[in-house]
Amino acid sequence: MQDTCDFYIETETLDLIWDNLDDIAIKVRALIDNADAFGGDMGATLDAFRRLGSSCGNCHDTYRADDD
Repeated sequence: MQDTCDFYIETETLDLIWDNLDDIAIKVRALIDNADAFGGDMGATLDAFRRLGSSCGNCHDTYRADDD
């Protein structure tokens, strides 16, 4: 088993993400559930898209560095 990564990916993720993995799991589940809701009529699809975007934003607002 290897102890180190062979690659590095630069992200804008805040270090506090590693202390909140249970919250990340909840946010990932919401993202998956909202993505699964796509389909049906146009109104339902737009509503599902809004919920999906909200799922992304919920995580980014908490765990992504603000570089603006």
